[in-house]
Amino acid sequence: MNQEIVERNEGGENPKVTIGDGQMVSMQIVQGIYNEITGKTEKIIKSYQIHHKATQQDLIQLNLKIHQTCEQYHVIEKNCNVTVYQVDDCNQRYSSFERFQIFDQTSLSPIENVRLQYNLLIVPPKTNRPQPYKIEIDIHSRAAIKQKAKKNHRMPKIFIDIVALRTAVLEIQYVDYTIAKTLNETVDSWFEGLEQSKDNHYLNFLQNHSHYFSLLTQYLSALLLCIYFFIKSEMWLTGQSSPVELFKIALVAFGTVFIVSGIAVRFGAEIGRAIDNIQPLSFLKLTRGDEKAISELEKDNSRNKRKLVLNIALTLALNLFSAWLTYNIGIGI
Repeated sequence: MNQEIVERNEGGENPKVTIGDGQMVSMQIVQGIYNEITGKTEKIIKSYQIHHKATQQDLIQLNLKIHQTCEQYHVIEKNCNVTVYQVDDCNQRYSSFERFQIFDQTSLSPIENVRLQYNLLIVPPKTNRPQPYKIEIDIHSRAAIKQKAKKNHRMPKIFIDIVALRTAVLEIQYVDYTIAKTLNETVDSWFEGLEQSKDNHYLNFLQNHSHYFSLLTQYLSALLLCIYFFIKSEMWLTGQSSPVELFKIALVAFGTVFIVSGIAVRFGAEIGRAIDNIQPLSFLKLTRGDEKAISELEKDNSRNKRKLVLNIALTLALNLFSAWLTYNIGIGI
């Protein structure tokens, strides 16, 4: 089939194409013919990295939004399956959203992921044949993923960080792009309406450069000690200083810089790890186990903030103490 697009989709209208002998038809009809001949569908996949705080009432609103969107189409058949993935590797599958609403909320195992799957059979306005559409919405809980990572020490930290960064995934299999776009916008509007943790741009900047903190503390400590020794050199060195005294001063100064900068590297690495481990709250709050996971994530963030301040203070104290010790025990004698 030869086809040529002659009108672009401006103003939200369906574009038209010419086929065969030049007859103009709607792109919606062409997409339907393509699906009928090949049996293939197209796919939209979208990832979200928002810090959502989703509850069961929010999921109910999502289900309601999708049903309201479908009301504008001629839907022959539709169903919804809900799968709940818990941290203890226990999965629960519900054949309808109504059944999902009455699941056990007293469970102590946090919910890692909720997957909503909608199967729709829609007859588009300009065709007489039903077309299949499939919507999959995966909503992740960062709090539960972090708790699972703490229990499973075999999982690499970098893998956990990548997984926890993505908080939701949307996948739509479709025939008509216009219908798929409408469904996509419905889900987008739901995510935008969720309560979210504020994005800390300063924290993001520090996390993007956290691998430099070990070098920063190393060279900064060496620089501060060199400045200190340079300022004090007039007190230690005189015209009558012997070569032995010069060697002693140089040995102690270089030894101090070497040892202190080496220790400062460790403090810098701890500062970087503490910054990386501070995670904005993002969770599913459906069970008692979720509440516990949320509380643990909040405590972990507070603990990492204290660790950050402590290691900065230790780095400063290390430089001051080493300068004092070097002067009074090494060079000062």
